[in-house]
Amino acid sequence: MKRIDKILASGNIPTAAIYARFSSDNQREESIDAQLRACREYADRNHIKIVSEYIDRAKSATTSENRSGFLAMIGDADKFDFVLVHKLDRFARNRSDSIGYRMELKRHNTTLISVIENLDEDNPESIILESVLEGMNEYYSRNLAREVRKGLNENALKCQHNGGKPPLGYRVDPQTKLLEIDNEEALAVRFIFQSVLDGKGYSHIIKQLNENGMKTKLGKPFGKNSLHDILRNEKYCGVYIYNRAQAKTDNKRNNHKSKPAEDIIRIENGVPAIISKETFDKVQEIMNSRSNKTPTSAAKEVYLLSGKIYCGECGAVYCGNRHNCGRSKTTMVTYRCNNRTTKTNIICKNKEVNKKYVEAFVLKVLSDIIFDEKYVPNIIKDYNTFTLNNSSDMTESAAVMKKEISRLNGRISNLTNVIAETGNASLVTALSKLENERDNLADKLETLKGKMKAVKIPDEEINAAFVKAKTMFQSGTLAETRQLINLYVEKIIVYTDRIDLRVNPINFMSNILSAGDNAQLSKIPAESFAEDKSITRKSLNMGKNEPNPSR
Repeated sequence: MKRIDKILASGNIPTAAIYARFSSDNQREESIDAQLRACREYADRNHIKIVSEYIDRAKSATTSENRSGFLAMIGDADKFDFVLVHKLDRFARNRSDSIGYRMELKRHNTTLISVIENLDEDNPESIILESVLEGMNEYYSRNLAREVRKGLNENALKCQHNGGKPPLGYRVDPQTKLLEIDNEEALAVRFIFQSVLDGKGYSHIIKQLNENGMKTKLGKPFGKNSLHDILRNEKYCGVYIYNRAQAKTDNKRNNHKSKPAEDIIRIENGVPAIISKETFDKVQEIMNSRSNKTPTSAAKEVYLLSGKIYCGECGAVYCGNRHNCGRSKTTMVTYRCNNRTTKTNIICKNKEVNKKYVEAFVLKVLSDIIFDEKYVPNIIKDYNTFTLNNSSDMTESAAVMKKEISRLNGRISNLTNVIAETGNASLVTALSKLENERDNLADKLETLKGKMKAVKIPDEEINAAFVKAKTMFQSGTLAETRQLINLYVEKIIVYTDRIDLRVNPINFMSNILSAGDNAQLSKIPAESFAEDKSITRKSLNMGKNEPNPSR
């Protein structure tokens, strides 16, 4: 006797939930309505009462993690006797998922029924047939994925766009499916690359883009991640790339991580170029040098000049070096030519230079340029303007937060009344979510109020912070020391008799001061610092009258 008949024979009415799903691959003919209709008809024929319906629209059955309706159905399994599905492949196309979740249903004494395949739960042959059907469903799912991938790869080999939004600066020809340049968007792309070549930082570039009303491909303001993705995208110099980003982890994709080279389709001149290959390569060098200049916490020494110091004899990079010297094993910390000890054919004889002396020389020159006292009046003036504008922005933000908190309190009050009158426990979760949202917003408002109270700093404190920052910079302890070196130092060249420091023209400044508790000083505008192109080069002689920086 079937379980349905047993329940009816006991004088009870069998209860069931319906689960229906429509695949995102759009390969099935059954619509949600057709699935629901078939399940309801089955229930009517067998005297089953439908108590719940769970639906996932445009969801794949390969995994259950992204099927909210399915997971809700599993969570409610103790509320009904049966789960009705149109066919087994609506439940799962993966055997391990199917077995695991069917065991979960059985733990709640709930039985899965396929209304079309109509397998007899008490028939041993049906168990075998059910296993075969599940195996075929999994085969179908994997084979479909393989065929889809094959088609996408063929498109990629023709340099056709494979779906999704094209990169900023491009649009897709609807006939050929090839990328073509969108001239208006391409202006933003060229501006971004040129700004990096000009030495501009991300914050400056983002500010200029947003002030000029430029948007990302999604129509949103620019941020650091969108800039990074643009600057690393080889399509802009004419290279077609497909299948580069690693697969999703926890349903999230990290576009910064690439697959192995052999898995990537890469075709030169497959896309119309917006920028030149030379420009793209120069920008990559700049970005790589920036990323390589952050010292690890495990490093024994912090080499402030990494990536900026070169050999004047062979042109190689000078690298940080730490070693013991002499009988006393005195520790020496130096910069030395990378061709001095490498396995290449070039063996450079240029001197090592003492890290302490060469860094002190560079920091002294830069501090005289960056922290010239003539800039103080402009800093005070611009800082006062900044705090005034910032205070206005914060006041406006506080008003918006207060209004939103008031709106949330109204919704919470209404929902509380509904729960009290109806006793509907399912609304408690929604109430808790609203309360958390309101509390988080209230915390942000209190933090903002604290900032508003501390926004005004006397002129003498700004002046004192300027002096303190200069002292910290000269000692190498200022948080922005490396940032300022990257900004102002073009190159340091070590010759046998001297060290040349080549300084970039001083035409912009960002995040210069960070002293004590005056964190707002890091926001001083670039325009506070006048352009000074007279200082482009300084030399430290390694003669008898100068401190010898070589070891």
